[in-house]
Amino acid sequence: MNALIIDSSSSYRQMLAKLLESYSITTVAVNTVDDAAPAIQHQHFDIICITINLTGNDSLDFCREVRQHHSYKHIPIIMLTPAKEAETNKLALEAGVTDLFHKQDFSGFQLYIENMVERLNAENSNSGQILYIEDSASTAFLVTSTLEDNGYHVDHFLTAEEGMEAFNNNYYDLLLTDVVLTDLSGLVVVRAVRDSVSEDKKSTPIIAISSFNDNARKLELFSAGINDYVTKPVMNEELLARIGNLVQSRQLLTSLNNKQEQLERLALTDQLTSLYNRHYLMDMAPKRIQQAQRQKQFLCLMVIDIDFFKVINDTHGHSVGDTVLQAVAAQLVSGVRWEDIVARFGGEEFVVLLDHCSFQDAINIAEDLRQSIEKLKPAGIDVSASFGLATLKEDENDFASLFSRADEAVYEAKESGRNCVVFKQ
Repeated sequence: MNALIIDSSSSYRQMLAKLLESYSITTVAVNTVDDAAPAIQHQHFDIICITINLTGNDSLDFCREVRQHHSYKHIPIIMLTPAKEAETNKLALEAGVTDLFHKQDFSGFQLYIENMVERLNAENSNSGQILYIEDSASTAFLVTSTLEDNGYHVDHFLTAEEGMEAFNNNYYDLLLTDVVLTDLSGLVVVRAVRDSVSEDKKSTPIIAISSFNDNARKLELFSAGINDYVTKPVMNEELLARIGNLVQSRQLLTSLNNKQEQLERLALTDQLTSLYNRHYLMDMAPKRIQQAQRQKQFLCLMVIDIDFFKVINDTHGHSVGDTVLQAVAAQLVSGVRWEDIVARFGGEEFVVLLDHCSFQDAINIAEDLRQSIEKLKPAGIDVSASFGLATLKEDENDFASLFSRADEAVYEAKESGRNCVVFKQ
């Protein structure tokens, strides 16, 4: 599956891409609809995620234009909005949007994606994505028609170069390639696939198809890594049976891997905020510390505590408290780099581990985050947070002492009136 992400925030694009890719969805991320327009012309997408707050009415106009394409009439278009407004929802739905989510409702969006993937996998249990490389247009037309009539989606290319470019940029359940091509041999294609860096792409099933039927050629192709061999002229029933077996095996393996990844993700993330959890932080922090000491690089730890959170829960209820936690979590993620670790440590306390970051840079980042949280007003209420910072000392090798100093700093920030940043040497 392929997804197109359109959002002006690079950090939010990265966050969406990370979530979608965890479900084996290949992503293309752009920041304007002008960049998105050529993308949908050259590649098919199964889902589009777009933000409403792009310049003018560009996002709604883009959705209307997308729905004019025959291949995009029924795909999900998900719109992410900065605020819940009835008029916005109405205009978006009229423009062809499938569903809308508040940008801070990341858990709701994640649940939608999970359900969508499960539904599409069930619907496509007897189909799949096939990459077909064949330099004979007439042969390709007949084979492609047969496969598409039986529920498969086929991307056909006349040259190996074009086919391999598509292979590198998309997910396929199977590769079907002629052995003799005008630019490169099918043998070269097979070796290129098996030499892929990605384990997922490397394991793609391959069927070689050829008018030659000599054993020496077959042996060479099987040695290179093909899964099956079909001789021309192709008998449709035979081809469909061979493809069906390999595609089903591929999809079953992918499903098992996805389930394993989901279980691992659940074990390492906080379900309310989708941030990393305390267990992941305690596992990764010592590794980051060792790396920083070995490379003699700066490393800073930031502890964030939401001010008067108990009062928020007691006054407005726990559902509003959850909304506040989600909003602050999303702001923290969008305000740091993708390689930094953002974790919910417990309750209303968050931790950010900043790699290759000096104490002055960390103070600047913390101050920017403090101000952005102060402007959030989730659920219409005022929210602020206190920040404690500590930087890794030259002789420091354990996370406990680094965290202890950052925790002392956030305590001092609370004692100093809250909604401020305190740095602890």
